[in-house]
Amino acid sequence: MEIKVTMNKRLAFILSVIIAFMLTLQACSDVNTTASKKSMPPFDLVINEGFSDALGFYDSTPNFSWKLPVSRDVLSQSQYQIVVASQAELLPNTPDLWDSAIVPSGETTFINYEGKTLSSRQAVYWQVKFWDEQKNESSWSEIAKFELGLLSNSDWSANWIEIDNPEPIALNEYKTPIHIPQHLRTEFTTVQSIKKARLYITAKGIFEAFINGQRVGSDILTPGYTPYKKRIE
Repeated sequence: MEIKVTMNKRLAFILSVIIAFMLTLQACSDVNTTASKKSMPPFDLVINEGFSDALGFYDSTPNFSWKLPVSRDVLSQSQYQIVVASQAELLPNTPDLWDSAIVPSGETTFINYEGKTLSSRQAVYWQVKFWDEQKNESSWSEIAKFELGLLSNSDWSANWIEIDNPEPIALNEYKTPIHIPQHLRTEFTTVQSIKKARLYITAKGIFEAFINGQRVGSDILTPGYTPYKKRIE
């Protein structure tokens, strides 16, 4: 009888060890699953009115927006941090333009930039991360980028060019001049290979630009309608 009781105690002990081990494995699995979900970063990073990877951007004081990952474990945002740098290699640890630090806020749209002054032609890189309602920290988002255009008239160094044909070919029924398209062309050579180039162009009307026969950009009817007597985009 005593041997039977001893065996039962040993069996109970072994079973308790097995159960505890299985529960530990399950807990670790739950923690890992939760951690993997919590590590999902923000996505769809845009600036101002929804611009993504903007080129020739107009605003030196942009605002930032992003979306939270879709997960049943992430219900809301409790904090966020934005880092902004002049080079992608500086992110996220050494941002040289702005570090918002940790901001207690649930806002994910139109967060104003509060860093160093941005200048014409400057390339800007940024990332964001957030903390959920349980203060669990996400990983950093992918790096987003935008490049500023010419922000003031003094940045322009070009002159207007046109074909010397001031007379319109006809007047329409409203007495508005009808002009034919003008094709303007020039050539240049470079001594060194070109790593990167930007063409800054506008028109009193609409234009299409070509370099070596290849159309520049994919926009239609640039620079867009505007009262040309007041402004030219």
